[in-house]
Amino acid sequence: MKKIIFLLSLLLPAASHAQVAYGGPPANPGNSNGVGNSYDINVQINNPAYFTYTNVDELLQPKVVTNAFQLSFKASPHENTRVFAQIDFSNKRRLVPEGWLSLKLFNTTSNTAIIDNSPVALSSYPMLLITQPPVPGNNTYSFVYNVILNPLTKHVRPDNYNFTIKFTMTKP
Repeated sequence: MKKIIFLLSLLLPAASHAQVAYGGPPANPGNSNGVGNSYDINVQINNPAYFTYTNVDELLQPKVVTNAFQLSFKASPHENTRVFAQIDFSNKRRLVPEGWLSLKLFNTTSNTAIIDNSPVALSSYPMLLITQPPVPGNNTYSFVYNVILNPLTKHVRPDNYNFTIKFTMTKP
């Protein structure tokens, strides 16, 4: 019996800070500049997202890494703060289906954030994860996410697939 293995890894910037783009999702995400201030998105990996398949039946079931990472940021006291996520597969020579990977909120310290309770399918374009309404003061909120590898609906060649999840945020 042939063993099929797909390996996906969650790669984030080495300093554990995500890139920050001001003004909403960047027009050209590849050119967004990281800004080093107190409003940066801080990313902490809790459980690295590695997925493997050992048999064909596993291709039809979602695979979940619970408590995969935590996003933290300070909310703006004057306007909505929005956080977006997008995925970049480094194995560009292979076609990767959109929505293959999703993020689902596991828990949060914010009682006022507007968040979809269903999984957010990632794409190569920024997808809205969080809208945090204005909060007076200097509050930092944390959002813990699960990473979900969705069942395959299209043919994907057996190989190792590495990806990076990029986070962007509107100007606080």
